Amino acid sequence: MKKKNRKRVSVLIVKNKEVLGFYAEDPKNKKNYFFLPGGKIEVGESLEETACREVLEETGFRVSIRPEPRIFRKYDFEWGGQVHECETWFLVGDIVTDDVKPVDDGSY
Repeated sequence: MKKKNRKRVSVLIVKNKEVLGFYAEDPKNKKNYFFLPGGKIEVGESLEETACREVLEETGFRVSIRPEPRIFRKYDFEWGGQVHECETWFLVGDIVTDDVKPVDDGSY
């Protein structure tokens, strides 16, 4: 199986002892996962810009990103019958407003 490379960001946000994330089901193998918000780094975007955009798209919350800690990991992840070679920066963020934008970000 050919691997697809993905350079991405994930954001850990904890508020009132709860972790912000979402559940998704793999469309191919039907496994259920809990994901931190995050996604692909677009051309010309900084890690912080990607993180803020992805959290807003996936959860509806506007966030700020802390300068530290930052953890980088490489790993393989199978989704939809394809193996993705992920290079992920894990950042920490804070919700900056309680106003939530409606979310319509994917069928999973």
